[in-house]
Amino acid sequence: MMKKYTFLFISIMLMVVCTSFTPSPMSDEGSDSKASLENTSWQIVAVDDSDEAESLVGITMTFNTNGTVKSIDSSATSGNESRAWAYGTWTYNNGKLKLIVGEEGPDDYMEGSFTINNNTATFNYHWADVDGKWTESVYHTMQLKRLDGSTVISVLYSPAMGKDIRIYNLNGQILNGLGHGLNIIKFGDGTSKKIMRK
Repeated sequence: MMKKYTFLFISIMLMVVCTSFTPSPMSDEGSDSKASLENTSWQIVAVDDSDEAESLVGITMTFNTNGTVKSIDSSATSGNESRAWAYGTWTYNNGKLKLIVGEEGPDDYMEGSFTINNNTATFNYHWADVDGKWTESVYHTMQLKRLDGSTVISVLYSPAMGKDIRIYNLNGQILNGLGHGLNIIKFGDGTSKKIMRK
Protein backbone atom coordinates (compact mmCIF):
# COMPACT_ATOMS: atom_id res chain seq x y z
CA MET A 1 0.00 0.00 0.00
CA MET A 2 2.88 2.38 0.78
CA LYS A 3 4.40 1.76 -2.68
CA LYS A 4 1.11 2.74 -4.28
CA TYR A 5 1.01 6.10 -2.42
CA THR A 6 4.68 6.76 -3.14
CA PHE A 7 4.12 6.11 -6.85
CA LEU A 8 1.03 8.33 -6.85
CA PHE A 9 2.91 11.15 -5.03
CA ILE A 10 5.87 10.98 -7.45
CA SER A 11 3.51 10.98 -10.46
CA ILE A 12 1.69 14.07 -9.21
CA MET A 13 4.97 15.87 -8.48
CA LEU A 14 6.28 15.09 -11.98
CA MET A 15 3.12 16.49 -13.54
CA VAL A 16 3.44 19.69 -11.48
CA VAL A 17 7.12 20.09 -12.39
CA CYS A 18 6.48 19.45 -16.11
CA THR A 19 3.68 22.00 -16.35
CA SER A 20 5.74 24.56 -14.42
CA PHE A 21 8.53 24.47 -17.00
CA THR A 22 6.45 24.36 -20.18
CA PRO A 23 7.45 27.36 -22.30
CA SER A 24 4.71 29.56 -23.62
CA PRO A 25 4.50 29.90 -27.41
CA MET A 26 6.07 33.06 -28.80
CA SER A 27 5.12 34.73 -32.03
CA ASP A 28 7.84 36.47 -34.03
CA GLU A 29 5.43 38.96 -35.59
CA GLY A 30 5.57 42.16 -33.62
CA SER A 31 7.95 40.59 -31.12
CA ASP A 32 10.82 42.55 -29.69
CA SER A 33 12.95 39.44 -29.33
CA LYS A 34 16.22 38.69 -31.06
CA ALA A 35 14.47 35.69 -32.67
CA SER A 36 12.38 38.03 -34.84
CA LEU A 37 15.55 39.04 -36.75
CA GLU A 38 17.57 35.83 -36.67
CA ASN A 39 18.16 34.28 -40.10
CA THR A 40 16.26 37.01 -41.92
CA SER A 41 17.51 39.17 -44.78
CA TRP A 42 16.54 42.81 -45.28
CA GLN A 43 17.25 45.18 -48.15
CA ILE A 44 17.61 48.92 -47.53
CA VAL A 45 15.09 50.64 -49.82
CA ALA A 46 15.17 54.25 -48.56
CA VAL A 47 17.06 56.55 -46.20
CA ASP A 48 15.90 60.07 -45.30
CA ASP A 49 19.38 61.64 -45.65
CA SER A 50 20.56 62.07 -49.26
CA ASP A 51 24.23 61.49 -48.35
CA GLU A 52 23.33 58.29 -46.50
CA ALA A 53 20.96 57.12 -49.25
CA GLU A 54 23.68 57.08 -51.87
CA SER A 55 25.86 54.80 -49.77
CA LEU A 56 23.20 52.57 -48.19
CA VAL A 57 20.20 52.01 -50.49
CA GLY A 58 20.43 48.61 -52.18
CA ILE A 59 22.53 46.93 -49.48
CA THR A 60 21.11 43.63 -48.23
CA MET A 61 21.81 42.55 -44.65
CA THR A 62 21.38 39.02 -43.32
CA PHE A 63 21.16 38.73 -39.53
CA ASN A 64 22.82 35.45 -38.55
CA THR A 65 22.04 33.58 -35.33
CA ASN A 66 25.66 33.91 -34.15
CA GLY A 67 25.32 37.73 -33.98
CA THR A 68 27.08 38.51 -37.25
CA VAL A 69 25.65 40.49 -40.15
CA LYS A 70 26.48 39.61 -43.73
CA SER A 71 26.00 42.63 -45.97
CA ILE A 72 25.85 42.43 -49.75
CA ASP A 73 25.86 45.30 -52.22
CA SER A 74 23.59 43.99 -54.99
CA SER A 75 24.22 47.07 -57.15
CA ALA A 76 28.00 46.63 -57.33
CA THR A 77 29.52 45.34 -60.54
CA SER A 78 32.97 43.94 -61.13
CA GLY A 79 34.23 47.44 -62.02
CA ASN A 80 32.62 49.22 -59.06
CA GLU A 81 33.67 49.05 -55.45
CA SER A 82 31.18 47.42 -53.09
CA ARG A 83 29.51 49.61 -50.47
CA ALA A 84 28.84 46.66 -48.15
CA TRP A 85 30.75 46.24 -44.89
CA ALA A 86 33.31 43.46 -44.52
CA TYR A 87 32.69 43.34 -40.75
CA GLY A 88 29.31 43.39 -39.04
CA THR A 89 27.71 42.31 -35.76
CA TRP A 90 24.26 42.95 -34.34
CA THR A 91 22.24 42.94 -31.13
CA TYR A 92 18.49 43.47 -30.78
CA ASN A 93 16.85 44.03 -27.40
CA ASN A 94 13.51 45.61 -26.50
CA GLY A 95 13.00 46.98 -30.01
CA LYS A 96 16.47 48.56 -30.14
CA LEU A 97 18.93 47.45 -32.84
CA LYS A 98 22.68 48.05 -32.70
CA LEU A 99 24.73 47.35 -35.85
CA ILE A 100 28.50 47.48 -35.44
CA VAL A 101 30.19 47.76 -38.84
CA GLY A 102 33.60 48.31 -40.38
CA GLU A 103 36.01 47.24 -43.09
CA GLU A 104 38.60 45.24 -41.13
CA GLY A 105 36.93 45.18 -37.73
CA PRO A 106 34.56 47.19 -35.53
CA ASP A 107 34.74 50.87 -36.49
CA ASP A 108 31.35 52.64 -36.25
CA TYR A 109 27.88 51.65 -35.18
CA MET A 110 24.27 52.50 -35.95
CA GLU A 111 21.85 52.31 -33.04
CA GLY A 112 18.17 53.03 -32.58
CA SER A 113 14.63 51.69 -32.65
CA PHE A 114 13.86 48.95 -35.17
CA THR A 115 10.17 48.30 -35.81
CA ILE A 116 8.97 45.35 -37.89
CA ASN A 117 5.58 45.52 -39.60
CA ASN A 118 4.97 42.33 -41.63
CA ASN A 119 7.58 42.40 -44.43
CA THR A 120 8.78 45.96 -43.89
CA ALA A 121 10.81 47.60 -41.14
CA THR A 122 11.73 51.10 -40.02
CA PHE A 123 15.09 51.80 -38.40
CA ASN A 124 15.40 55.20 -36.62
CA TYR A 125 19.12 55.38 -35.90
CA HIS A 126 22.15 57.53 -35.23
CA TRP A 127 25.82 56.88 -36.01
CA ALA A 128 28.60 56.71 -33.41
CA ASP A 129 32.24 55.68 -33.18
CA VAL A 130 32.95 52.36 -31.45
CA ASP A 131 35.82 53.97 -29.51
CA GLY A 132 33.58 56.81 -28.31
CA LYS A 133 35.45 59.53 -30.23
CA TRP A 134 32.22 60.93 -31.67
CA THR A 135 28.46 60.41 -31.57
CA GLU A 136 26.07 61.89 -34.10
CA SER A 137 23.14 63.67 -32.43
CA VAL A 138 20.94 63.62 -35.55
CA TYR A 139 18.70 60.58 -36.04
CA HIS A 140 18.01 59.20 -39.51
CA THR A 141 15.19 56.97 -40.74
CA MET A 142 15.83 53.91 -42.87
CA GLN A 143 13.14 51.83 -44.60
CA LEU A 144 13.84 48.14 -45.24
CA LYS A 145 11.99 45.25 -46.86
CA ARG A 146 12.27 41.62 -45.81
CA LEU A 147 13.52 39.33 -48.56
CA ASP A 148 12.28 35.80 -49.01
CA GLY A 149 14.65 32.94 -49.80
CA SER A 150 14.39 33.21 -53.59
CA THR A 151 15.10 36.95 -53.52
CA VAL A 152 18.12 36.37 -51.28
CA ILE A 153 19.47 33.80 -53.75
CA SER A 154 19.13 36.21 -56.68
CA VAL A 155 21.03 38.83 -54.67
CA LEU A 156 23.70 36.26 -53.81
CA TYR A 157 24.03 35.30 -57.49
CA SER A 158 24.89 38.91 -58.28
CA PRO A 159 28.03 39.18 -60.45
CA ALA A 160 29.49 41.46 -57.79
CA MET A 161 29.79 38.52 -55.42
CA GLY A 162 32.20 36.65 -57.69
CA LYS A 163 31.70 33.52 -55.60
CA ASP A 164 30.84 29.97 -56.53
CA ILE A 165 27.43 29.20 -54.99
CA ARG A 166 25.82 25.76 -54.88
CA ILE A 167 22.40 24.85 -53.51
CA TYR A 168 21.79 21.37 -52.10
CA ASN A 169 18.73 19.56 -50.76
CA LEU A 170 18.83 17.30 -47.70
CA ASN A 171 19.79 14.32 -49.89
CA GLY A 172 22.93 16.13 -51.04
CA GLN A 173 21.64 16.66 -54.59
CA ILE A 174 22.65 19.90 -56.33
CA LEU A 175 19.65 22.08 -57.21
CA ASN A 176 19.31 24.78 -59.88
CA GLY A 177 17.39 27.03 -57.48
CA LEU A 178 15.66 26.88 -54.12
CA GLY A 179 13.54 23.78 -53.66
CA HIS A 180 10.72 23.25 -51.19
CA GLY A 181 11.83 22.39 -47.66
CA LEU A 182 15.32 22.87 -46.31
CA ASN A 183 17.98 24.14 -48.75
CA ILE A 184 21.69 24.25 -47.95
CA ILE A 185 23.61 26.98 -49.75
CA LYS A 186 27.39 26.56 -49.92
CA PHE A 187 29.54 29.53 -50.89
CA GLY A 188 32.92 29.43 -52.57
CA ASP A 189 34.59 30.79 -49.43
CA GLY A 190 33.57 27.67 -47.47
CA THR A 191 30.65 29.19 -45.56
CA SER A 192 27.13 27.84 -45.80
CA LYS A 193 23.58 28.95 -44.99
CA LYS A 194 20.34 27.03 -44.52
CA ILE A 195 17.14 28.43 -45.98
CA MET A 196 13.69 26.91 -45.42
CA ARG A 197 11.22 27.37 -48.27
CA LYS A 198 7.56 26.42 -47.91
